[in-house]
Amino acid sequence: DFAMSIMPGWHITTFPPYFVAGALYSGCAAIMTLFICLRYFFRMEEYMTLNIMEKTTKLTFAIAMVWTYLNLIEFSATWYGHNIYDKELLLDKAYGPYAPIFWAMIFCGMVAPFALCFQKLRRHMPTMFVLSLVLQLGMFLERWMIVAPTLSLAQQPHQWDVLYGTIIEWGFVFGSFGWFGFLFLVFVKLFPSVSMYEVKELCFHLKHEIEEEELEKKLAAQKVGRPGLEGA
Repeated sequence: DFAMSIMPGWHITTFPPYFVAGALYSGCAAIMTLFICLRYFFRMEEYMTLNIMEKTTKLTFAIAMVWTYLNLIEFSATWYGHNIYDKELLLDKAYGPYAPIFWAMIFCGMVAPFALCFQKLRRHMPTMFVLSLVLQLGMFLERWMIVAPTLSLAQQPHQWDVLYGTIIEWGFVFGSFGWFGFLFLVFVKLFPSVSMYEVKELCFHLKHEIEEEELEKKLAAQKVGRPGLEGA
């Protein structure tokens, strides 16, 4: 619907993959948050391991880079294009009344994901919890920057205004967050939050890891018990 309109900032050919990448990005960040919450509050450390969390963070970083690339394409096409309305809208986002939200989106959505490059941070749950909230905040601000500036800076100057949203609109936003949290807690209460198939696979891999550790301990004990052979 956005891409088929003639409003400045919406008539962009990269919108379809841009929205798909954004949905995957925010979804992976939400999975990280829920993963850590379930792991901590329901004591599921044996099932929700650090290795699974690290793989999820790597996937999140890859999607974040795709989303960042699509944003850079949009900025470049707008800046070097010949549409004066789109260019003025981009400048208004960066230096106008929405500038704090725009640069906060840039930091939370494009800069903060580079923390996932460090393994120590990827395996530190408190850091990942805070980072997942930062990523979700960046995606929320990105959705706001798609809608609000375009509606504020229309093609007719007498229609220009700054859109902050009414109490009713913000009530819908936070109410949707509350409904999602409520329905998710009901689902966790009534249904298993961990797939049995994945638990069986996890137990299979853990069994082999334990066997390998025991074999390494036996080999190390044999080397310690026969020190004379090394000198010979």
